[in-house]
Amino acid sequence: MKTTIVIVILSFSSMKLYAPYNHNKGNFNNSCVITNEDINNKELEKFLNHLGKKESGNKWNVVNFLGAKGAYQITDIALKDIGYKGSIKTFLKDSCIQKECVVQLLKKNKLYLKNYLHFIDKKVRGINITLAGLLSAAHLAGAGNVQKFFNFGYNAKDINDDSVVTRLREFSKYNLILN
Repeated sequence: MKTTIVIVILSFSSMKLYAPYNHNKGNFNNSCVITNEDINNKELEKFLNHLGKKESGNKWNVVNFLGAKGAYQITDIALKDIGYKGSIKTFLKDSCIQKECVVQLLKKNKLYLKNYLHFIDKKVRGINITLAGLLSAAHLAGAGNVQKFFNFGYNAKDINDDSVVTRLREFSKYNLILN
């Protein structure tokens, strides 16, 4: 009997990988397509779990009175900005799509804040600045309001009294790396 061994070499640089999501526990357990650079990023997982808790209590199928949707409370404008073309019904049903969208939104906000990234690992207005803090603040108030914080000291707040300063402080504990 002849045995053939086949060796397959994969390039992971552009390959999409799958991570699981459990809707009840806020952890990834069913098929979610995310990029290789984000898979196995434990800090990103912790960050997203914390962000989801802040935004919706990690309830993936909710819409607030302003129309923000899903576990991460993403607005229609933000979904359009990242190029989401699916239906809102599908978005609300699929936590994997929500995770993909929020990661894309974080990356978009990082791009919008590129001129402010030099503040990372520095203290500004008594706050240790981190990428996670910047991106959480931008998720809450928009990148423009984060820029206003650095330029003018403006501390945008939402109706729950959550603010840019609160997010910068609260999320500074995460060593987030997002390419």
